Amino acid sequence: MKRKNVLSLSILSVILASSVGIQSASAGTTTLDDDKWSYSDYSNGSYVPRGGTLTLRAHDGASGNPYFLDTTVRFDLDSTNVDSIHSYNMGTKACGNAGKVYAYLTIDVTAIGDGVDLEIGANTITSDLPNFKPDIDSVSNGSWDNNESEVTVLGRVEVDERYSMRTFWDDFRDGDAQDSGKIQAQFSMSNEGLTEYNNCTQSTAIQGTVTYGDDYNQ
Repeated sequence: MKRKNVLSLSILSVILASSVGIQSASAGTTTLDDDKWSYSDYSNGSYVPRGGTLTLRAHDGASGNPYFLDTTVRFDLDSTNVDSIHSYNMGTKACGNAGKVYAYLTIDVTAIGDGVDLEIGANTITSDLPNFKPDIDSVSNGSWDNNESEVTVLGRVEVDERYSMRTFWDDFRDGDAQDSGKIQAQFSMSNEGLTEYNNCTQSTAIQGTVTYGDDYNQ
């Protein structure tokens, strides 16, 4: 069995420092993959930004720190997005089968491993979205590792504001076959359930997909 370490305090200090400038990189950081989406219309959802990026980076575990990954979703919202989101927020626009409920913009970032054991796990979320509610879960992935990172935006979003969501992932990969996988970002609207916010409508497309290899530097 592989030895799985959680992020040390020194890694958390890197996270806290870098959350001030979400595009900053620490020493030994490599961009593994970068995906962009661009839509000509709102057929994937009126609340879905028509353009944005998903970036995956690896950190080499220098100075005795464990290896870790980070993903960053970057996007801005136009007036159609914002008007739609505000209507959902006020409960004046039906949100799927839930009907006219108070619903909020949500970003799901999900890791999907090529093998049974995921080998990465979501650990920490930072964002500049207004009054965001973070949620990290292990959802139907056949592994104990947290495969889902999610933010629900309870604050008021604005037109043409550049927003980011960053997730830090523990990295347990060591070169075994099928330690590889992909990470996807998808937008939705969610309403409050008994214990958490649940999607009531979801984009008809995955907004971004990045892939990683079998070992920590891939």
